[in-house]
Amino acid sequence: MASATKTAFGRLSAWLANPSFRRVAGTAFWLQVDKVAQMAVGFVVGVWLARYLGPDRFGVWSYALSLAAIVATLGRLGLDALLTRTVSLQAAPRGGIVGAAVSLRFLGTLGLAGMVAALFGILDGDRTILVLLAFLLPAAVVRAPESIEVLHIVDGRGGRILLARGGPLLLGAAIKIGLILAGAPLAYFAAATLVEAAVLAVCFSVSLRGAQARPTLPPWPAIRQLLKDALPLALSAAAVIIYMRIDMVMLGAMAPAEEVGIYAVAVRVAEASYFVPLAIIQAVTPSLVRAKAQGSDHYHLRLRQLLQALVLYSYAVGAVTLAIAGPLVTLLFGDAYAAAGLVLTLYIWSTVFVVLGSASSAHLLNEGLTWVLPTRTAIGALVNVGLNFVLIPHYGAVGATIATLVAYAIAAVLVHAAINAATRDLLVRQVRALLLLDVRRMGRRPAATTGPRGPS
Repeated sequence: MASATKTAFGRLSAWLANPSFRRVAGTAFWLQVDKVAQMAVGFVVGVWLARYLGPDRFGVWSYALSLAAIVATLGRLGLDALLTRTVSLQAAPRGGIVGAAVSLRFLGTLGLAGMVAALFGILDGDRTILVLLAFLLPAAVVRAPESIEVLHIVDGRGGRILLARGGPLLLGAAIKIGLILAGAPLAYFAAATLVEAAVLAVCFSVSLRGAQARPTLPPWPAIRQLLKDALPLALSAAAVIIYMRIDMVMLGAMAPAEEVGIYAVAVRVAEASYFVPLAIIQAVTPSLVRAKAQGSDHYHLRLRQLLQALVLYSYAVGAVTLAIAGPLVTLLFGDAYAAAGLVLTLYIWSTVFVVLGSASSAHLLNEGLTWVLPTRTAIGALVNVGLNFVLIPHYGAVGATIATLVAYAIAAVLVHAAINAATRDLLVRQVRALLLLDVRRMGRRPAATTGPRGPS
């Protein structure tokens, strides 16, 4: 027993002393603090705002936010994951790559914002939502410098990300709380969002002081190559945001605004559970890239451990939420939102598929299978849209929740069975994690030998 304890302690000490581990752990810590801060501040302000507006007006607000979120995500052009990999491997001048990403994100979001505003004005014309979009769409455009965070993640400077986001986050929260206390109209909250986005862009630009690389604009051939490499990821991002946000948009178009407010409250609580696993995946991705270079055994063991840890977390969150969903919603948002309790007990299980999908995306990118990402997410988007058309008219927010869960499960896990041998290997690992078969591997270290090896 003493010998085993000594060995375990020695392994732990070796891990803690490893510079690579310490850098990843430090970055993960700061990213998690950043996510916690965003979640905590956003959640408190969101609860307060929901109680202030009531289900009907909060539904209108959530509908406009969803439209702006779709534009913001599409405007990223799928560059974020590609940037992490490219900068980690130092496959190109870092400043030029990040500078191109910021420029492309700005131009892409600007063009999409103009198209959405014009189309919505022609097809719908709801004055309240148009006023909200007049502030929320520009807010999505000016956040382009946020892509600078990739440099900080790869270089282990997670603290700078926290500082760049923290100030604008607190400023925006203070303005919105002041507006609530003053009894301000809905449009003022959209204006506050634009102010927060503008300050965030300035803070990220300032965060580069003293950094080894600064964004510059590379020559056109480099930009063209970046766009070419990012195309599959851009298509994937388009499909992802459709099947992650189209439910809110379709609910707003096919159901009363109050139903959107009920659904938005449940989604807000459920999505608070995403911050820990997604921060971990974001911080671990560069180390997975390096692990692959060390050999197949090393890489696949780390991947299995990551998948199993994510599933264990998701199961724990789901079980707790199942027990307290109803009282929790009533306590936080008031009796007007009581119907959101049932929606939350269902929607919380989306955490399982969201984290598995995010982790598997990093794996597919490492394997050079980027074309799988738009394929699987397009299938999920089509399923979500189709099920929403069928279920929302009959079941409202509950129907949108069921459609989302089915779409997430198909896109993140089940579709891998139908693509090729590599994705079926990934499916095996995901199913093992879902069945908790890899729990015993959680503390295992990679073997000394390396080489190609399939799943076991």
